[in-house]
Amino acid sequence: MRKINKKNKMLFFIFAFTIVLVILLLVYGVFMVINSSTEKYSVSSNTILFDKNTQFIDTSMGGFVSKKWSGEYIYDSSKNEVSLGANPVIYEKVSGNITLLDNLYFISASGETKKYQNFKLNTKTDDLGIYKLADRKYLIIAHDITSEDKSISLKNYVIVFLDKRGNASLLNDTINVKTINPLKLIYNDIEFDVANETLTYDDKKVDLKLINGSSNEYVPFNAKEKNINMVNFVNSYNKLVNDFNKYTSNNNLNVASNNFVSNSTNNVVINSSGNSNISNGNTGSNSNNTNDKNNNTSIPTNKVPLNKMVSLRGAVASANYIDVSYVVTDPEDAYEAVYLLVVGKINGEDVTQKIILNKYNTAERVANLSLASEYTISLGYIENKSFKGEISLIDEIEDVINIRTKKSGATISVDKISAGYVNFTFKMNPMYAYDEGNIALYSGDEYLSSVPFDYNQAISSIGFKGKLKLNDGKIFTLKLEDHKYNSIESNDVIKKKFSY
Repeated sequence: MRKINKKNKMLFFIFAFTIVLVILLLVYGVFMVINSSTEKYSVSSNTILFDKNTQFIDTSMGGFVSKKWSGEYIYDSSKNEVSLGANPVIYEKVSGNITLLDNLYFISASGETKKYQNFKLNTKTDDLGIYKLADRKYLIIAHDITSEDKSISLKNYVIVFLDKRGNASLLNDTINVKTINPLKLIYNDIEFDVANETLTYDDKKVDLKLINGSSNEYVPFNAKEKNINMVNFVNSYNKLVNDFNKYTSNNNLNVASNNFVSNSTNNVVINSSGNSNISNGNTGSNSNNTNDKNNNTSIPTNKVPLNKMVSLRGAVASANYIDVSYVVTDPEDAYEAVYLLVVGKINGEDVTQKIILNKYNTAERVANLSLASEYTISLGYIENKSFKGEISLIDEIEDVINIRTKKSGATISVDKISAGYVNFTFKMNPMYAYDEGNIALYSGDEYLSSVPFDYNQAISSIGFKGKLKLNDGKIFTLKLEDHKYNSIESNDVIKKKFSY
C-alpha cells in the first residue's frame, strides 16, 4: 500500500478544510436569508386583506404582513398564517390608506408608466388611476368606478384579478364578484377593457399586456360579418314578389304570397334606412318555397330566426346566500325552462339543487348556504327542438361560475386585562347575526365561565361589552359557544387567544 507523505497530507487537510468552510458559509448565508429581518406591516381590525385565492381574510385579531424568503407575502396573526401571494394590497378602511407591496406600475391615461416598489397612497387625496400589480392583477383608484352597463358601481378602489380565460374577479371592502362575461370598467372617463387588458381614453388605446407581459389567453369572439347590400337586396326581393304576383294573376292562380316583412295588406321589405318598398299581394303562407315552373323562379321564406340566449352576468356572495345576475333573451319563447344548478352545502348537506328561474327577471338569490363554503353555480335551459319532424327536449348548460360564501363577520376582541378580569367586546355583522349564544372563557382546555351576549348590543357599532374572571393560568381563550342562527346551531368558530 502506497504511503501518503507529509506534503500530500497537508494538501489533503487544506482541501478538506476549504470544503467544510464553504459549506458552513453556504449554510450561514441561507440561515441569514431565511431569518433576515424584513419589514413588517401592521394590520388592525380595520384592515381589508384578501388571500392568494381572492378570499376575504378575517383581520379582527390584528397581526402583520411580511415577506418570506420565497418571495411570498403572508398575513400572520395569533390565530394562523395566511398566504397572500405576490403583490398584496393592504387597505385601511377608516383612513383610506393603501399599501402596495413589491414592484408595481402606475399607468396614466396617455400610456406613460412609472415603476414603484412598496408604494403607499391614500384613496381620498392621492393620484387616481390604474396600477398593474402583477400578471393579470390590477388596482383601480377612483372616486367612482362603474361597469359599462352600470350594473356594478364601486367607490374608492377595486382590485381586479383575471384568470387566463379573461374572466374577472372584483374585490374591495364591499364586493367580491366573479364575472364570466367580458367586462368593461369606467373611471375618470377612461374605459378599462378587462378581458383584453386595454385602456381607452379620447380614442387612444393602451395595451396593458405589454407592461411586464401577460399570460392572458382570452380570445374575443368575432362573428363573421355578412357583406350584404341591403338596398340591392330589398329591390331584388320586391321585384321577385311583383313578378310572381303578375304571373299568378295572369294564370288565374290562387297562391298565397311569401313575405319577408309584412303588414295586413301588403308585402313590405324595410331597408336599414327605414324606407319601405311595397308590392301588392295577399299575406300569409306556410310554404318555404314557391316555384314558377316556366320561369324557374323561387320565392324565399318569410321565416327569419330571432336571436335567443341565456347568460350569467356574475354573482355576489354574502355569508349565507349568493345573489346571481343573469340575462335571458327569448323573443320566440323557445325555452321551456331556464334554471340554476347549485352544487355545494345547502341547509348543512352537500346537495345539487335546481332552481327554476323567471325568464323575465335578471336576478336570483340562492339562500340557506353555509359560511365560507365553495359553490358551483351553472345556468342552463331546456328547449324544444325539432329534427326531421320529431320534437325532443334539449337540456343544456350554458355558463358555469365558482364562488365562495363569506365568513359570518363576528369578532371577539380583548379591551383590557386588570384586577384579575378580562374585559372584551363581541360584535356581529347585522347582515348575519346569531340569535343567541355565550362568550366562554377557557384556560388552556379548562372551561372557567361564560356570559350570554345581548343581541341588540352585539349588532351595534359599539358591540356587546363583557367581563370574565381569570385564574392563575397563562394562556386564555375567549370563545363563542352555543350560538344559533335561525334557531339552528352553528359550527362557526369565533375565538380570541390572549396571555396574562
